[in-house]
Amino acid sequence: MDYATTLTAAWMGIHLIGLVAAWGLRMHCGGRFESLTQTCFLMSLLLVSVTTLVGHVCSFELWHLSAATLAMMILLAVIDFRLDRPLAAGI
Repeated sequence: MDYATTLTAAWMGIHLIGLVAAWGLRMHCGGRFESLTQTCFLMSLLLVSVTTLVGHVCSFELWHLSAATLAMMILLAVIDFRLDRPLAAGI
């Protein structure tokens, strides 16, 4: 593999790890592995945000996808997608 292919594969791997960490955080919410998944999520959030910043500064043409991955990670961490909770009164 040449240099550009290796960097692209690493870039894709970082983003995949970030999305899996965000999904794992949501799946283990309230469980015994919650602190471990929170730590993994925060580390991957830092890694994806640095990747986004470096991509923007270095004019990497796919830095917009890094920003979209970062936004999806934040939304996955904040929004509760479980269906077993009742809706709030007034909504």
